[in-house]
Amino acid sequence: MRVLMLGRGGAGKTTLSILLARELARRGLNPLILDVDECSRGIARMLGVNEPAWLIEVLGGPEGVEELRRRGAFKPVSLGCCSTMSGDGLRLVQAGKLMVGGEGCACYIHLAALSFLKGLEGLRDPVIVDTGSSAEFLGRGFEGGLFDLALFVADAVHDSVEYALRLERMCCELGVPSFAVVVNKAGTGGFEVEERLGGLGFKVEASIRYDPLIYLSWLRGGPLRAGVALRDCRGLVDSLLAWPRLGG
Repeated sequence: MRVLMLGRGGAGKTTLSILLARELARRGLNPLILDVDECSRGIARMLGVNEPAWLIEVLGGPEGVEELRRRGAFKPVSLGCCSTMSGDGLRLVQAGKLMVGGEGCACYIHLAALSFLKGLEGLRDPVIVDTGSSAEFLGRGFEGGLFDLALFVADAVHDSVEYALRLERMCCELGVPSFAVVVNKAGTGGFEVEERLGGLGFKVEASIRYDPLIYLSWLRGGPLRAGVALRDCRGLVDSLLAWPRLGG
């Protein structure tokens, strides 16, 4: 079960990645979150952990990743050297971050993440991939078969509707077999967005209510606390596990 989290910046991809993983862990599964956002470093704080060694470093930096790309190969990486575990049983892996002026684009961070995913072949534990700029991640491309589902996180703005249409098309072009939508922060215009998405043929799997505990967690720098949103995510997990490729 590999879920690719997509959406606008600030829509709640990272928050829902954590809440989905918590609910999967509560059900006895061993979820892994792969952070491919090359900018924000908030997810480790939200999980209450220190950052693990970044994949880009473990694979030998841009030079090592370029060599893998040139050979069309990937390098299996031990989770023990590139992951950290939160107190509630969520494993975090991070592809890398842009840290230096003039460093260039994040293409090698992207390639490091893809190499890691290829090395997970045979792993049956859930993997949730949290993107930063979703359009950039899809625009850089990847091979078919890496993901079972793209989950688009819509928030209550007009751009979310257009963005959902664009990212669904890009996912189709890349061979992602399924595309689902969840409305986040419902109650702040979320119902209107849900109606508009439904009118375009999208099935909204769940609406996650605005949760002031989440707002305060991000304001204070974590760890992530949630109330109604976590309860709403239980219904979302029920819905996702009903998909044929995910429930296995």
